[in-house]
Amino acid sequence: MWVRWLLPILLVACTTQTDPVGPGARRRCADLEGKTFASLTQGECGLGSNGPSMCTWHIAFTPVDDFTSHFQWQHSDVEESGDVACAATLVYSTQGSDGPGGTYDTASQQLTWEGVVYAP
Repeated sequence: MWVRWLLPILLVACTTQTDPVGPGARRRCADLEGKTFASLTQGECGLGSNGPSMCTWHIAFTPVDDFTSHFQWQHSDVEESGDVACAATLVYSTQGSDGPGGTYDTASQQLTWEGVVYAP
């Protein structure tokens, strides 16, 4: 008896997570691909001879497939990379909630990534 109500739930759950159709669906971040963004403010970039030094941070995006894009993010004295997908203005890490992400404003072309604002 419980199979009758469980099967429709499983079908809905499976199709909504992988369905790339619709305005809120996750897809690759084509608006970001091929661009390198620089932080509008300088951030800490490691220790120099006189203490912490400051520099501009960068993030670049390249295509992976129809559903994901790849990022390379240089911040502080660290470089991180991974895959992201976009839905409307949101940029989601495919690494789940632990991965970095942000928002992109197509009008201003500004990317806010982990609380820091970047522009191409």
